[in-house]
Amino acid sequence: MLEKIKHNVWVFFARIRTKKEIKKLKQHLGNLSWYIGVEKMDDPQLVKQYKEAEVDLFMNETMLKGLRYA
Repeated sequence: MLEKIKHNVWVFFARIRTKKEIKKLKQHLGNLSWYIGVEKMDDPQLVKQYKEAEVDLFMNETMLKGLRYA
């Protein structure tokens, strides 16, 4: 019983952290896409940052789906 409670508490806080990270990544992606689109830049550094942010967002969203309460 105690292990279930510990697990549920851990999942609760892990979900909060993951949701905050997803929100931050979406904001970062929006800023990067605006900057790339408005400036019409094909700067490889910005494109690389954009692709990395997309991958991080996908990983966090997948992890959020996997965090289940016992």
